[in-house]
Amino acid sequence: MGDYKYIMPLLTKKIFHKEIVFSSVLCKYLGVFTNELLTEDILIKFLEAIPPEKKWVQINLNKFNYFRNEKYKTLTTHEIDIILPYSKISERYSNIFQKDLQYSKKNKISVLQGLSPNDLIKFITAKKTFSYPSLQKKDINQLRMLMAYGMRYNLSEVYAAYTAENNLCALALFMLSKNKIYVVLSAANPWGLKTNAFYAIIDKFIQKHCEKNVTLNIENLIVKNKPDFFTGLGAYTLKYQQYAVSNVNWFWNIILKRK
Repeated sequence: MGDYKYIMPLLTKKIFHKEIVFSSVLCKYLGVFTNELLTEDILIKFLEAIPPEKKWVQINLNKFNYFRNEKYKTLTTHEIDIILPYSKISERYSNIFQKDLQYSKKNKISVLQGLSPNDLIKFITAKKTFSYPSLQKKDINQLRMLMAYGMRYNLSEVYAAYTAENNLCALALFMLSKNKIYVVLSAANPWGLKTNAFYAIIDKFIQKHCEKNVTLNIENLIVKNKPDFFTGLGAYTLKYQQYAVSNVNWFWNIILKRK
């Protein structure tokens, strides 16, 4: 709408000759993006403009997209503002969070930056590594392009956790978009999970980026108990909507949801 004042990207693909619109695991929140005022009427116009030949649509709308319709599913995500000094942010950590953070330090987990894309891919595709989101082969190719773009324009950072023996045990890929930072991907092996490596990673990231007017989305971190982790870190809950339209029968609905 206008001279790119409002845009709504559509990710599309064909499955068995059915063209669908979806949200990628590497781009969870879509919908309408703008620096202008976004009203419910404008949002609805964009959604209604999705071409009818797209037989199946499922889009996770970003948090600024909202319309009053109970037909569509409401989901939650978690964010934390890191504009305050580190001392102010860390004093909000709960006792349990502090204890889990100290446990990672007790196990001599160190966090460094600068892991190469090839080493990241090698780690997340190892047999005993857990990653979130879980990636297929085509997603890994897209991840390579995403990281290359992020590195070229200084929009991405990888924080990697190492054991006392200097073995990689966990990592998180952060991507910057204006005043938002997203954990796009996280991965850990059993030792990284056992030693609470992600507590050390997120604490290190906050230490570096605090006192900046940015909001950090941490939904994709792998931790044992997400509610306790989010609450203990001082994150708040946000709601977003999933816009879904299906013009196929029940059989195709089942097939397309699995894809």
